[in-house]
Amino acid sequence: MSVITGLPEVSVESLNIDEQPELALLTARNAVEARLTYLARLIGGPDRPDEALRTLEDNGTIERPVARAIQAVLDASNPVAHGATVAPSVAASISFSAVTLVRSLDELIEATTRKIREMPASVRLSYAYLSLPARLRKAVADEIGIVPEGALPHEREYARAVFKTAKTEQRIADLWTAVSRHTGLIAADANPFKGAGNE
Repeated sequence: MSVITGLPEVSVESLNIDEQPELALLTARNAVEARLTYLARLIGGPDRPDEALRTLEDNGTIERPVARAIQAVLDASNPVAHGATVAPSVAASISFSAVTLVRSLDELIEATTRKIREMPASVRLSYAYLSLPARLRKAVADEIGIVPEGALPHEREYARAVFKTAKTEQRIADLWTAVSRHTGLIAADANPFKGAGNE
């Protein structure tokens, strides 16, 4: 089971490999990619799975053997993602590998999340905001009435502008509340900025 709400669950039992090998393979691939991008966003990395994998391997978050196994799953499933068919035996082999990788990535996410939860509230809020996909970063900014100019939601400058405005306008508590609705990183925590003004 995923430690983060919103990441797709996958298990060998849930994959109907014999009847729908292509769908099973793509389902397993999707679960791996979702965790890659989530983990990369936690450290301020890119959203694209291939770029996320390179970033996570380069900074040591994912060890090389695991990175190679992930790349093998992505490479093997690419033709299916573009409409090719696959034999059930091949789909089974790749899907089983993907399910194992999902467990490993969930453990990495859990370990990273534990480290983040030990950090100061302002740092936790930054990590929580950056862990959101671009569309939710924009939704959070819209919800609290902040419209950064000159940057797109997937860019770091956008996040910096949101935090700068929230601090200037003493809306950090509002930002925490809005972000907490979308991520388990801070959802269970009391808002440390509520009634405390700007920090």
